[in-house]
Amino acid sequence: MKKILQFLFINLLLLFSVLYARETGFLQGNILDDHEEPLSYAHIDLLNTNKKSFSELNGLFFMEGVPAGSHDLKITRIGYGDTVIQVEIQADEITEVRVILYPEAFRAEAPEQKTPEREIFEREIVLSERILYQDEISGGLFFQGSDALNIARKLPGIDFLDDFASQPFFRGGSSDQSRIIFDRAPLYNPYHLGGLVSALNASSIRNLKIISGGLPPHYGEKLGGVLEFYPKDGSKSNYSGNFNLSPLWGSAQLEGPITSKASLIFTGKTALLKQLPFDFYDFWGKLHLKPANWMNNSLGILFSGDQINFQGDESETLENTPQKIDFDWSSKLLYWNNQFLLGGKLLSMLSLSYSSFGTRMDQTENISTVFLIDTLSDLSISCGIEYFGISKHLLNWGLQYNGYYFNYLYEANGVPFLKDSGTENQISLYGQDKFYFSQKITFEYGLRSTYFARIKSLLLSPNLKVKYMLNDNLALKAGWVLQYQYIHSLFDDDLYFPLNLWVFSDQSEPASAHHFILSLEQWLGNDYCLSLEGWWIRSQRIIRMNDHPISLDDLYIEGDGDARGLELFMKRSRGNPKGWLGVTFLKAEQNFGEDPFPSKSDRPFKLELMLQIALSSHWSMGLGYQYGSGLPYGELMQKRFPAYSRTDIAIAWEKNIANFHLRPYLEIRNLFGNKNLTRVQGEGASLKETGVLPPFMIPMIGLEGWF
Repeated sequence: MKKILQFLFINLLLLFSVLYARETGFLQGNILDDHEEPLSYAHIDLLNTNKKSFSELNGLFFMEGVPAGSHDLKITRIGYGDTVIQVEIQADEITEVRVILYPEAFRAEAPEQKTPEREIFEREIVLSERILYQDEISGGLFFQGSDALNIARKLPGIDFLDDFASQPFFRGGSSDQSRIIFDRAPLYNPYHLGGLVSALNASSIRNLKIISGGLPPHYGEKLGGVLEFYPKDGSKSNYSGNFNLSPLWGSAQLEGPITSKASLIFTGKTALLKQLPFDFYDFWGKLHLKPANWMNNSLGILFSGDQINFQGDESETLENTPQKIDFDWSSKLLYWNNQFLLGGKLLSMLSLSYSSFGTRMDQTENISTVFLIDTLSDLSISCGIEYFGISKHLLNWGLQYNGYYFNYLYEANGVPFLKDSGTENQISLYGQDKFYFSQKITFEYGLRSTYFARIKSLLLSPNLKVKYMLNDNLALKAGWVLQYQYIHSLFDDDLYFPLNLWVFSDQSEPASAHHFILSLEQWLGNDYCLSLEGWWIRSQRIIRMNDHPISLDDLYIEGDGDARGLELFMKRSRGNPKGWLGVTFLKAEQNFGEDPFPSKSDRPFKLELMLQIALSSHWSMGLGYQYGSGLPYGELMQKRFPAYSRTDIAIAWEKNIANFHLRPYLEIRNLFGNKNLTRVQGEGASLKETGVLPPFMIPMIGLEGWF
């Protein structure tokens, strides 16, 4: 009996040693759609094992510790057919796969199939961050001609002054504190017609990320939030295109393969009514090269411009000479991006960009003349690395360089009134670790160090976030981030056109903001999400234009800011109808030496409702409703406009003819004709409140088509 027990014990030890020493390999892959565009947040499941993953925004996924041998790999995503492939894992080697998913528009989605938002909830720490996907940006009726930038304004955490202004305000801050990133490159003032429409066509955008505060270390020197646009790479499988025509403007896009490893995409938009005293245009083109699954290269160019030319009546007398206005502004961006995998566990990203913005105005009225120029250029070089080789860790670090040059001149009757120019060089080094401590707890901590050459100062920006899974559907999250900003724009938010006076902080330490965030997120199944997020932002050394300057050295003043708020967000990611409801409570104050007063974007209450409704296989409808407290105005923001309320509705009919799709649509903005007073005219006793949109409904017809 004793020998039998010894025999069983030895065999059990051998069995456990074999199981423990079982050889494993590394699996990495690229998930693409039928146009070979990266497909984000697809669910990857290695069947008959506990190994799961999901694709990132760039379509890549990674899976470590995969047992050697033959396995079935299942890939699923909402709106696409399930795909199962067989993979052969070799011990201590890297196995690469490339998977293309094909759309199934009328597929009955299984309740257990996870939405992209659900994948993010389970695997990421998401604080003050939301992502809009391609079908939400260009595939649905979200108004403004499916304008990518105007869709973002209908989310909590971000606000705009009125129906024309497109400059974003994050959580009670100023438009100066926000950043726009396009394809990993900075972009300045991409607006047309004073903000009525942006220079970014929705059909060219794959994903849009909105971060309202608590920026990760790689985003850099801004006190507020970020809008980051991820554009398409261009189809490598077939040629396709689309157009959108409305009474005021039209846009078009064309994309397709050059070779099996290269593609080209370009899109443009212009004003159609050339008889009006304004005109605008924009163009974006991108050449994408993918010589291998582990390497991507892209070269892109974007430029947009606006022109306003007004000439008065030449029959007027000499004492009342014709009024003449020549005003134009433009934004330009040239960039190159490279991405490649090293050894399967290290992802390298290199970017080089040159971004510029310029404004010129020449105005003559009676015997007075005004001349203005305002330019900014930004040369940016960045190198980032992500490392996946350490179990339970995702390491991210990088190096960034920014070289700025600005120049502005303001002349009245030939006499310079404002004149300045300058340069600034910044070098930043950042690092971040995402630590999956257990199935319930995830940490994210990082540090950014930035050297400002002009003031010879080195500053550190720490970043700490944590997520605790209370159960499978409920998570508690918290974060603290310190953000700095050195370059400021003294932008007049009441203007309808982009005008910036760029200045640097005079202090040895730039403006700073502490972001404290606490969030609770609840999921109801895989379709419904409910989040409640509270935050507090404490800012120091912020800058605003001096209302009563004594000299040019007194052009701006510095002070402190305090903003706190609560945001409730509910979203249905799929089904009919789908959309979201957002509610925001906000209190934002500033102090520049006297008593605190509300900030320009202090809107105590805001509600947004957005719905997409499929009426039938051919008819669809969009419904949008916005309500908000009136914004403050006046010298010390002592007055407030009446409450803002607006209802928009859109309806479209879609017809497919062979491979060509047509969709005529009708939009009615401000359905109930609310006045929505958001501006003031005159001074003193003659001061009166005015609106931007006329106090009646504005119908707009249009036609979309694609192939």
